[in-house]
Amino acid sequence: MHIASKDNLFSHVQLFKEDDKYVVRYGCIRRTTVLEFNDLVKKQLKDNFYTIPYELKDKGSVAILGAGAGIEVERALAMDYQDIVGIEINKDIIDLINQTLVGSKNPYNHDRVHLIIGEARRELSKLEKKFDLIYIPHSGKYGVIGINGLTVSNYLFTKEAMEQYYDQLTDTGTFAFAENGYFVHFNIDTLISVLKEKNVRGGEILLIQTKRYYEIAFLAKEGVRKSEAERLQSSAGALGLFKKGGFSEDEIKR
Repeated sequence: MHIASKDNLFSHVQLFKEDDKYVVRYGCIRRTTVLEFNDLVKKQLKDNFYTIPYELKDKGSVAILGAGAGIEVERALAMDYQDIVGIEINKDIIDLINQTLVGSKNPYNHDRVHLIIGEARRELSKLEKKFDLIYIPHSGKYGVIGINGLTVSNYLFTKEAMEQYYDQLTDTGTFAFAENGYFVHFNIDTLISVLKEKNVRGGEILLIQTKRYYEIAFLAKEGVRKSEAERLQSSAGALGLFKKGGFSEDEIKR
């Protein structure tokens, strides 16, 4: 059911109600969702595959780059993160959600959540703080015309961007991004080059892959403990690949 629409300089934003969730469609093919947050939703999200990025390492602080309608903020709330920063560039998405979800049903209204409207890298650097988790969920092809996100160099995945994320992690922090498999593999070489230049020896890269071509890439700054890797694999029902120092280009291709 269509609820409302808004337009800005770079997208046509539409809000729909589909079953138990609200769906925001923008940029022709992109979508972001949110649920009416409550205790039942919190329990459901804890057991959901897409909550995996929030399972790794400490659960103190997280920066979500491309927070969208709010589902990722809800996942962080469900996993009991205490300091949640959501950064979203498209104000119209937030406006539609705020007009529709009121009070505690809106994840952005919770005390542990700090919402910032603006460009993710700029706003992240202005915070001048470090995070236990920096996560980019499905924001890799934002603003791209057409379905091939590899046709342009994305500002969130440049070498300078990866260096910024690494530097703004705590000593035991994790950086993760999720997208379709080809996009993850296309950009992970950049992450590996940053690790090499910084002469990182203890960090690890972990890939989680599903049968639906959805992948999550992790950089664990201090490394992934065996118990953590086993828990992630069990939760995902998927293949986990991990190696200290990251993967070489040939290994990724294999």
